[in-house]
Amino acid sequence: IQEEQAANPNKVIHFDLQYLLPSSVVYASQFHLICAIRNLLDNAIKYGKESPSISIKCFQEDKSLVIKVIDDGPGIPKEKQKFIFDKYYRITEKDAGKSNVGYGLGLHYVYSVIKLHKGIIKINSTPENGCIFTIKIRKWTKKIKILYAEDNATAALIYSEILEDAGFSIEIAKDGNEAWDLYQHRIWDLILLDMDIPGKDGHELIRLIRENGGEIPIIILSSLNHNHALYEGADDYLVKGCSIDEVKARIDKAIARVQKNVMKKNNGLFYISPFVTFNKSTRQLTIKGKKEELKSMESRILWLFCIRINETVTYTEMCENLWGFHSTDKEKSLTRYICLLNKKLTSIPTVYIQNDFGIGYKLVSE
Repeated sequence: IQEEQAANPNKVIHFDLQYLLPSSVVYASQFHLICAIRNLLDNAIKYGKESPSISIKCFQEDKSLVIKVIDDGPGIPKEKQKFIFDKYYRITEKDAGKSNVGYGLGLHYVYSVIKLHKGIIKINSTPENGCIFTIKIRKWTKKIKILYAEDNATAALIYSEILEDAGFSIEIAKDGNEAWDLYQHRIWDLILLDMDIPGKDGHELIRLIRENGGEIPIIILSSLNHNHALYEGADDYLVKGCSIDEVKARIDKAIARVQKNVMKKNNGLFYISPFVTFNKSTRQLTIKGKKEELKSMESRILWLFCIRINETVTYTEMCENLWGFHSTDKEKSLTRYICLLNKKLTSIPTVYIQNDFGIGYKLVSE
């Protein structure tokens, strides 16, 4: 909303946002979903009244995310609504009430994005009463990924089977050294930890994770009461033999607490890996606790990657986002900035910018 207002400084735009959602509802391409919604907002501003009023409603219905964009424009005749999402279809200037009616690509793009997310988009409109665009995307279930450090094969087998049956994804580390290696090289939602394990014990693992800035929830699951580990950085502890309902409840509570704290403290913060974060608001890149303020262009490039981690962003798309157009010279400038960013990331071998030759660049986080 703030970006739309900034892009139209000569218009007074009245936004009404009704946001009634849990903290995490749907897993989607952040970049394309944002672009689709902004396209609807752009149309609402373009074809609305002189000082348009736009209502945005976001809520969960059954197991779906629902987004409604309601404008006060001229509306679209019923007989033409079935064509509105067709590629290159444009309403007439008479229907639009404007002389510039676009190229017929915007709503087709919105329809394509929603369809790729296995969702639907509908329009409800009557002339002179504006349009209501309704997007519905079914909630996608993401398994919680748990790293379980346990040297007792029997206990590891029992609890991993129980947790997998409960819908969690479990990876077993047989000792502290393996657990530390797995933690550094993958993204986890939670660590389940037996304190008395070979190699790095539970105390050392907690210390290493917290000293390196890791905010991942850690739950102790051990034969003895290790509540003192709470003072070392663990989030909770359980004694082996407790019910599976108790384990699930503690896991859900720990994850929810950490996510809530992160959302409050780190607006605009991207977690690229356990040891690499980027704050778009402050342009601050943090690697293993060491902070560096990026230059403006470096920050803008890294942000484009962060909203599409492990996805290739084309040369053309990056140049157009950064400079407004694509050319050979701009592509060469982009390459220089990519090299500078890659040098800053050399201390973390699992995070790097990859050149997909002839196509574009990709921020890889293994």
